[in-house]
Amino acid sequence: MRQRAAIYVRVSTDSESQKDSPANQIATCQEHAEHIQLQTDSSLIYNDAGMTGTEMSSRKEVQRMLADARAGRFEAILFTAISRFSRDLSDAFNMKKRLEQVYGIRLISIEEGYDSAIVGRNSEMVFTVHAMLAAYKSQEMSKAIQRGLRQSARRGRHIGNITPYGYLKDDEKKLIPDPQTAPVVREIFDMYLSGRGTKEIANTLNKQQIPTALRHQYQKDTAWQASTVNAILRHEVYVGTLVAHKHTAKSDIAKSRRVDHPIKRLQLRSEEDWIVIPHAHPPIIPEEKFQLVQHLMTLKTRNKSIRQNVNLLAGFLTCASCGGSMIVTGHKKRGFDSYKYIVCSKVKRINKAACDNHSSTNYGALLKLIFDVLNRQCETASGWVQFQQDCKDLIHSAPDPSEQSIQTLKIQITENREEQKRNLEAFRRRLFPIALIEESQQKLTEQEAFLQKELNRLLARNAVQTNATLQTAESECVLPIFSTHWLLDDSTLRIALHHVLERVIIDRAGNVGVYFSWSPAKIARDNSSHHFCKSEDSE
Repeated sequence: MRQRAAIYVRVSTDSESQKDSPANQIATCQEHAEHIQLQTDSSLIYNDAGMTGTEMSSRKEVQRMLADARAGRFEAILFTAISRFSRDLSDAFNMKKRLEQVYGIRLISIEEGYDSAIVGRNSEMVFTVHAMLAAYKSQEMSKAIQRGLRQSARRGRHIGNITPYGYLKDDEKKLIPDPQTAPVVREIFDMYLSGRGTKEIANTLNKQQIPTALRHQYQKDTAWQASTVNAILRHEVYVGTLVAHKHTAKSDIAKSRRVDHPIKRLQLRSEEDWIVIPHAHPPIIPEEKFQLVQHLMTLKTRNKSIRQNVNLLAGFLTCASCGGSMIVTGHKKRGFDSYKYIVCSKVKRINKAACDNHSSTNYGALLKLIFDVLNRQCETASGWVQFQQDCKDLIHSAPDPSEQSIQTLKIQITENREEQKRNLEAFRRRLFPIALIEESQQKLTEQEAFLQKELNRLLARNAVQTNATLQTAESECVLPIFSTHWLLDDSTLRIALHHVLERVIIDRAGNVGVYFSWSPAKIARDNSSHHFCKSEDSE
């Protein structure tokens, strides 16, 4: 009775050029089995088409083959080449040992002429050499593929398997905006800039029944999630930038130990290894809008703890009497909304004798006062013009030291120190009277101290100028958010206020002075008349 033989075939890709490869492998194995008097059956063909050579433990057909071998459904197995069997050296040896020694299966590799049942053709050396060559070839092919992918990326081609949401690929594999989904990407960015969080944006898209990327491309029933929205908002592809070679697969030792076999996971490469191609394809989002979103997202990430703070004005409130901080306190009566008010922290913490400021300011009313001012500032033409003028005044009010003056001072200090070195050398060689050298050295030391003091003064003035410019630039980016402040969550409001508020001072009569970061002026509220006025005086 002829032995029953199984056939194992594999190709590392299922692309069009290799669709017939599994069929060719099966035909070759069937022909060879007939030639050596083995019986084959279609149920004993194990086809791992599309699986890479280094994923043996995860190949479903390999697992089915091992189960059938253990059950004794066949006595021999054929494959066209050892490289088809496995390209990982340890995998090849372990699988060979398991099939031959544990299950008693005859291994036959047609290309190398290996047959474990025939003396002279079952050489361990032959199998080992060919397994090593297969492993080496796999590594070289992987390097060649990576080189090819990097070159494709440098030519502006998208080399990922999944096309970014909002784009399509043309015939040259370059990205072009998708007329159906690109408007959704623009809407996501606009919603975020209007103050909505990523979770709220995801809920809105789900309510509008807008298909996700997976549902749009692969007809998979998935819903929008905050993480999906976050990934879109962070992706530089939407400004026309292509970033490739960003991740690499590295061994996860901790997880490998837990499951007792090698596990790899993606890790981020260092930025100098990335391939970044600006203007690789048409953008969907303008660069300015994208950068503003990144700025806001970074602020939110950096200030996650703010979400736990219900006092949006924490850190800004100052008591005019004692100079200490003021706090928000309050209570809630049954059937009524909670009432919050602002008091001096010393009065609250110690007693009324600790500070003479016993005023109590309505927290909600003060917030409304601030938001109304900010809203008018960015929505009315006159308010926006005034804001821009205040910014210019702040920058111009900061001293602007000449860069040439700073460089001149640095040169003079260097020359002074060189002269001191020459003085020291003259002292050692006794070229001049000691008294003359000491007098000269004292003058040089005093001159150096004066020059260094002047340089420090100019550098400090330069830092003030730079800080004023950055401060006004941040305020200009954040201010438009307050036009829809009622849509913002507490986290966003706290971060936005951090960039436009400098301090809020409340005196014993309940008068409030609100100072903004872009102007030395203040918006004040007189507690008796409850009206706005702009004042140039300071507390």
